[in-house]
Amino acid sequence: MWLHLETSALLAWSVIVLITSLTNPRFLRVGVSTYAFLGLGQLVRKLPVPQVVAQGSKYNVAEFQNTITSLVHATVVGIMTVVVILTELDSSFNVPWLGDVIPNPLIHAQSEACHLILSTTTGYFGYDLWDIVRIKMHRTSPHLVVHHLVLLFCFTLALQQGTCLPFLVLPLMVELNSVGLHSRHLLKACKVIHSTSRAVKAVYWTVWVYICVTFVLTRTVGHVVVLAQVCFTHFEQSWHKWVALLGMVVLNLLNLSLAKVAYNAFRKDMKLVTRLG
Repeated sequence: MWLHLETSALLAWSVIVLITSLTNPRFLRVGVSTYAFLGLGQLVRKLPVPQVVAQGSKYNVAEFQNTITSLVHATVVGIMTVVVILTELDSSFNVPWLGDVIPNPLIHAQSEACHLILSTTTGYFGYDLWDIVRIKMHRTSPHLVVHHLVLLFCFTLALQQGTCLPFLVLPLMVELNSVGLHSRHLLKACKVIHSTSRAVKAVYWTVWVYICVTFVLTRTVGHVVVLAQVCFTHFEQSWHKWVALLGMVVLNLLNLSLAKVAYNAFRKDMKLVTRLG
């Protein structure tokens, strides 16, 4: 049953991409991204995993492999986002913060770089949603399904209509934080925290520092500022504004949930270190 569901979902997504590409050829980039990550995922599954991970359940191995692919996406998109924001600060992102200009480049700018970033990440989320269902991660992490569906809807709509591309790139700064979260997850799975090497443990706790700093800068301050910017921006179609508001509110709520999960994980790591001495 699950195999049928997975195959049907992937085929349905492929059909959506192809149909949309008939009127918007650039949308094919989304399909290319989806199958690129599908190929990457298959490659990762063929590679050997650390022995300590292999000794666990099949689910733990599958989750480890999924996280590697997610880390690649977060690294690539995170770097691309920072570079594009900095290089297009005087064009696509040239607006007064918590202010508005007409025409607003955050809505109307047709940046090829922004389109490429959104196409890449939309294709990834299409793939990752399929992989989450494949390994049944949705049962333990239903918030991931909500997160992916919200982003897929918003990004697909924006790419199809060619609007709000720079606006949607701004929230992707959180991928810098995701790099830390995924890295910590992989290190945890490898039981690095149990290492007797001070240098190895230092790497693990450095990742935690990176997670905390980037969480505040991107998921807290960054997302709140983007939500405020949506409120101050005039959209030509009112429903675009409501979609943007709803999307950012949902993402901020998910960030609160993620903050709680990260805090509990940090406390658990601290207790483990204390117990190990």
